[in-house]
Amino acid sequence: MSKIVKNLLQPGNFQNFAGVMIDGGSQYEIPENELLSFQKSEILFESLTSLTATASIFSTESSTELTGPDAIRFLIDFGKITQTESTAFSSKLLNGKSLFKRLHSGDSENVNPYIDIAPGSSEAVEIEIGYPWAKIEAMEIVGAGKKHSASLWVLDTETNTYSQAPVNIVGPNYELNQFSFNSCVSENFHRFHSEYDADLYLGMIVRVEIFNYSTIQSSVGLNIELNEVR
Repeated sequence: MSKIVKNLLQPGNFQNFAGVMIDGGSQYEIPENELLSFQKSEILFESLTSLTATASIFSTESSTELTGPDAIRFLIDFGKITQTESTAFSSKLLNGKSLFKRLHSGDSENVNPYIDIAPGSSEAVEIEIGYPWAKIEAMEIVGAGKKHSASLWVLDTETNTYSQAPVNIVGPNYELNQFSFNSCVSENFHRFHSEYDADLYLGMIVRVEIFNYSTIQSSVGLNIELNEVR
């Protein structure tokens, strides 16, 4: 089954998806060797999910054109794959898809993986997901002193691609879920690990805020363990 992308604009209005120019009203059947590029196309994501969608996607087996979150799920095959093992990540394969370990440290916009936290204050780190589909496995906090805690959220994209929450009302990066609620952190090294995977998609943001309740400044590192699915 192939996937077909359609430009919903009027003829003469080209859109560039993954390097392919598609004229308005025209469609493009995605070759298997180009699918990953389309799955990573932020322009396509925005066109499929904007309030007035400018692109749709459907399959060679169905003429039903999808937009919004349903289109993203179809594009990355979410919902068609189930984990075959009872424990998270005990197998590298997910019904034909492969898991690839990805370890991210620090903030997406900051080369230094460590953050300085003054006494009685907190600092946040935000990591933007750069994969079409990934599963978060664990979070590690390195170098925290006594009396530290952490909270973890998953936020939507700048345009609220997945929640479809109106940006003009709630703002960008709408909160999708929270997984840690001011949880206490062990001194020097702490690892939060889940036995159950959580799905993340392109453009989502993992936000971690670390609180320093001590009277001493700390320098803390953060690792996020992901498994890319492709």
